[in-house]
Formats: sequence, C-alpha cells, structure tokens
Amino acid sequence: MSLLGGFIDESLEGVEGLIDLGVDVSDDGIDANVGIGDTGLDASLGGSGGESDSPDHGDDEGAGGTGDSGVAGDGGSAGSAGGAGGIRGPSGTGNAYDNNKAFVFEVSGNEVIAFFELIDGVLKPAAMQPNEFFVLDGRDIVRNKGTHFGTEMTRFVEANDDGLFFRDSESWSIDHERSGPFPSFLEPLRFAGTDGDDFLSVREGTLSFGGAGADAFVIREAAHLQILDFNKNEGDKLVFDLAIGLQSKEQLSSYITDIAYEDNNFVVSFGSAASITLMGVNPDQIGWADVVVMS
Repeated sequence: MSLLGGFIDESLEGVEGLIDLGVDVSDDGIDANVGIGDTGLDASLGGSGGESDSPDHGDDEGAGGTGDSGVAGDGGSAGSAGGAGGIRGPSGTGNAYDNNKAFVFEVSGNEVIAFFELIDGVLKPAAMQPNEFFVLDGRDIVRNKGTHFGTEMTRFVEANDDGLFFRDSESWSIDHERSGPFPSFLEPLRFAGTDGDDFLSVREGTLSFGGAGADAFVIREAAHLQILDFNKNEGDKLVFDLAIGLQSKEQLSSYITDIAYEDNNFVVSFGSAASITLMGVNPDQIGWADVVVMS
C-alpha cells in the first residue's frame, strides 16, 4: 500500500481544465509557462490554519541525537531526550537538525515562562502569543496553539542534553463544533526524516529532509518553504493540507504565479508571500502526479 493510502485516490480528481490555466498537468513535468494573475496565495491564504511561526517562532525539528544516556528511539540509537533514532541529517552527520533553528526554554516549577531562539549564535527572546501555552511532558516541551479549527500541538525535544531544544513533531486536534474548513490529514508529522516512509511537516525557516523511503511532505502554511531531498522515484509526494478549503489541483494551480528552474532548484511561486523550492530537482523530476491536494 502507498504511503498516503486512500487519501491520494480522492485527491487525484479535478485536474481537467488546467491547460486552460496555463499549467501542464502531465505526469512528466510541470510547465513553466504560467501567468496567472499577480496576487497568488498571499491574498488568499492570509490568516489560514497552520500559520507561520514567524521570526519570533522559528521552525525546527528535533530527533534523537547522541546524548549521554543513549535511550533507544525508533530504529536506532537516540539521545538522552528520547527522540527518534535512526535519523540522518542533510549533511550526513547523523544530526537531524543541521541547518535548522534551536530554542532555549526558561522553566519555573512546571511552567515555561519564556523562551529564546538561537540566531547566529545569539539567544534572542521569542514572543509568547496569547493563543498558545506550553506544557512539560517528561523531558519534552509541548506547545499548544489555538487555530480556527482547534489546536496545533508541537513537541520540542532536547537532542543532546545541552539545553537546546528542537521541534520533533506536530499534530492537530480538531474541534468540530467550530466552523471549517478543517485539515484532512491528522497523522502526526515529523520534522526529521528517517530511513523509512515518513509524514513530514514542511515549515518556513527549516530545510525539510526526508531521507530514504516514500515520504509525504505535508504543506500547512503559505510561506517560503524549502525541501532538500524530494525524490519522485522513491515515491515522495507534496501534500497540500492548508485547511482553507482547497478542492483540487486545478484550484491550487490557479494560485501559481511563476515556475522557475534556478541554480539547480525547482521553484514554484504563489505571489510574493509564498513559494516552494525543491532543491536539486529538475523540471522533469516533478509532475502533478506527485502532488496531492487535501484541504
């Protein structure tokens, strides 16, 4: 069974008419001849669910490092924080947090009273928002952030027992008494890939890395996003689950304002506020068959 199972079957419908919009929908590639307005996603997705953490809330991931206690994780050795083991960083060092941000939390009793982002070797205060709160879960810290559909929960782990925390996973809790639209994909998302099939969160300020296996890179915010190792030959998919009511690839394509191949990277732009960069991917290595639209 494929990584996304039945989710994909429903999402592959509704691609007719894309040629009229100027986008080639063949499986072999996405045509770069796009000229669809100048507003893009910045006008249509502002304030959508899964909003960016912004500079105050960096986007990073956490996983098993090489802590002293070496508690076993999922499929390999992990750090004392008990993160997921068997994880490979993009530089091949075994650190899943290479090229991403780190955080320090100030805790009083059982309460997080402040937190800081490590930027260029300097700790800078990060604003705690009115719609979020933090709880301690063992040695991990979980942020609960209110959204228009419920709660977004992000788990931070201390990878190397050095006081630096990274994002390990995120999940969403739906309040069906609220008005939608709601996200469709509710499996927990990792921020660091393994050697197997992974569901991965793609966030601004991170360099998303899936590793081997058929990975689903789940996009939940309109921002400037980067994916390091997208590989359609391994079964990787781009999954759009923005909780804004997207119905089809045709609708998604109407927001595209530019497609370019720059410095060996495939770049799709949605106005000035959002883009997706697939690093090291040629135009013939990505097609609409590799895209899933869910919400």
